[in-house]
Amino acid sequence: MTAQAPPARTRPENTLGYAALGLGILALIASVLLVGLLFGSLAVTLGLAGLDRVADDEATNRKSALAAVVLGIVAIVISLVALGFRIWLVV
Repeated sequence: MTAQAPPARTRPENTLGYAALGLGILALIASVLLVGLLFGSLAVTLGLAGLDRVADDEATNRKSALAAVVLGIVAIVISLVALGFRIWLVV
């Protein structure tokens, strides 16, 4: 009878959540510009992908990914309001 080795422990893949958080912060800063829409949508997309990895137990940064989704949504809303204000000023 041979003893089996315990399964190898792998490091969590937290890259998506942290990248999404960085983009969410950048989107919030640039939300007055139209670039905030792009960064905000990327933050939401990567944040949701990070939350999916957390659900699959491949990552451990649930709070970072969730914060990225929230920051991305807030940045998108601020960007849309700024866009509407610019259109209102022109018309």
